[in-house]
Amino acid sequence: MAATEQIRNFITAADTYRKTESSKSLTQLQRHIKILFVVSDLGVFSADAQLTCDFYLSLHRLLSSLGVTSQVTWLLVRLLEHLCTDTAALALLRDRYCFLPLVAGMLVSRPEGDRTTLLLSVTEALTADITLDRFEPFVGPLLRTLSELVCERGESAAAALRALYHLTRCTPAASDALLAAGQRKRLAKALLSTESGRLEQLQAAELLLAVTPAHQPLPGQQLRAFLDLVWAALADGLAGGDVKLMRQAGRLLESLVSELAAETYEDRLAPAVKQLVEQVTPERHHQAGLILRPLSALVRRGAGGSDVWRPVCGLAARLMDQPEAVEAAAGLLEAALHRQLLPPDGGELAAALSGLERLLGAEPAPAADPDTHCRRARAVTALLAAMAAHAGCRAPLAERWRPELLVRLLRPLPPVPDGRPRHYTAAEVVVGALELARALANENAGWLEAQLELLRDARLLAWLGRALSADDRDLVQRALRLLCAGSLRDDSVQQLTDSLACQRAGAAAAATGDATVAPPYRPPIELSQTTVERVDAVLARLQQERGD
Repeated sequence: MAATEQIRNFITAADTYRKTESSKSLTQLQRHIKILFVVSDLGVFSADAQLTCDFYLSLHRLLSSLGVTSQVTWLLVRLLEHLCTDTAALALLRDRYCFLPLVAGMLVSRPEGDRTTLLLSVTEALTADITLDRFEPFVGPLLRTLSELVCERGESAAAALRALYHLTRCTPAASDALLAAGQRKRLAKALLSTESGRLEQLQAAELLLAVTPAHQPLPGQQLRAFLDLVWAALADGLAGGDVKLMRQAGRLLESLVSELAAETYEDRLAPAVKQLVEQVTPERHHQAGLILRPLSALVRRGAGGSDVWRPVCGLAARLMDQPEAVEAAAGLLEAALHRQLLPPDGGELAAALSGLERLLGAEPAPAADPDTHCRRARAVTALLAAMAAHAGCRAPLAERWRPELLVRLLRPLPPVPDGRPRHYTAAEVVVGALELARALANENAGWLEAQLELLRDARLLAWLGRALSADDRDLVQRALRLLCAGSLRDDSVQQLTDSLACQRAGAAAAATGDATVAPPYRPPIELSQTTVERVDAVLARLQQERGD
C-alpha cells in the first residue's frame, strides 16, 4: 500500500476514534499508527500538500486530547521520534505545527522509566536549531525540568543537557531564567562534573559560562581546563571529520575569549596552534575554516605574537581559494594585519591574493545562498581594505589586484529587496568595495575608471542608498563620505536621486493611506537630527550637480 494511502487511513482512523472512543476504533487507530512506523521514505511527510497538513493537524489534535496514561499517546510519541529523523519533517514539526509545547508539557509531568527517555529524544530533536522570538510560557517549566534531570545525573542527563543547551542558545532570556533559579549552584556543580562525550562536555562548559553571574568569573584553573577541552575537541574533530564537534568547540572558544586573561592561555597557545596547523592536510582544507574562525577571535583579543600566528596566517593564505573557508581565512588575515603580525611584503599576503584570484577567476561554481555570499564578500572586501590602508601594501595591491576581480566579487550580490532587508551585509560590501576602489585610484589610473564604472551600476547605487537609511551610524557616515568625496557622473546622480525620490514618494503615499504603494523601510533606531541634516545637505548638493 502506498504511503499516502496509509496516511489517509490514519487520518480517518483518528477522526473516527475522536468521535466514538470505542474499543474497536482504538484498535484500528493503534494498527494504523504502527503501520506508519515502517514507512522508510519519510519524504511523503514533508510534501507541501493538503494531505500532509491534515496529517499533522490530526496528530496534533490527538496528542492534545489524550492524557499521558493513554497507550495511544506513547505510540504517537514514538511516531514523532521516527519523523524527527527526517530533516524536512522535523522542520515542519518544529516550526510550522509547533509540537514542542505539547512534548514539553508531557516531559514536565515526569513520566516514569523509558517514557522520559523517549520524550527527551523528541525534545532534543525539536529544540535543535529552533528560533523563539520571545520567552514562551512553556519554556520556563521545561528549563526547570531539564535542569533537574541534568542535576540528577541519571541515564537521561546527557539528552537533557543537549536540550537545555539548545534552549539557552535560541532564547536569550533562558540564561537569565536559569540564573534566577534556586538550583543554579547545583546545576553549575553538575555541569562541571559532566563525564559524557566530548560534545556534551563542550555544551556543559558553554552552559556554565551562560549561567555564571558576571560578577563571579570562573577561576583561572577552570578556564584553562576549558581551553584544553577546546584544543582537544578541535584536534579530534579535524582528525575524524566531525564538523559538529568542531563548530561546538569553536563556539566555546569564542565565548571564552572575553573571559581570558593573557596569563591563562599564553603558555599553551603556541603548541596547541602548531598541532592544529600540522593536522590540516590538503584533504581537510574544506573543514579548516571551522578552525580559523575561532582562532581569529584570539588574534583580535591580542593573544600571542607573530611567532605563534605566522604559521596560521600561512594556512589561511593557502585557503583563500576554498569557497567554504575563504570567509574565515580572510577574517583571520585581516585581524593579523590590524595587529601588525604580518609584514606588508611577506609571502602570506601575496599567497592570499593569488588564492583569491584563483577563486574569482575560476568557472562559476553552484551559487551559494545570498546570505552566505554576502558574508564571504564582506570578509574579502574587509581584508582588501585593510591591505589598502597599509602604506606598504597599497601600491602592490593596486598593481596586482585587477578591477574586474572586484566586479566578479560584486556580481552575485542580490538585488535590493522591496521591503526591509534582514540585514545590511550587501550594503556593507558595496560601501567597502567603493572605498577600496577610491583608495586604489590614487595609485593606479585603472582603478579611477573602475570606481566611476561601479558608480554607474544601478544595483550598487541602490544598495548605497540603502546604506544611507541603515540603523548603523558608522555605515551611514561611510556612505556619506563616499557621496561627498566621490565624483558622480550625471547618470549616476540621476539614478541615485530618482531612487531616493521614489522612496520619499512611497512614504508620502503611505502617509495618505494609498494602499497601492508599499510603505518604505524605516530604521528601528531614529537617526539624530544632525545626521538627517547631513543627508539632506548631500541630497541637495546632488540635485544641484544634476541640474548643472
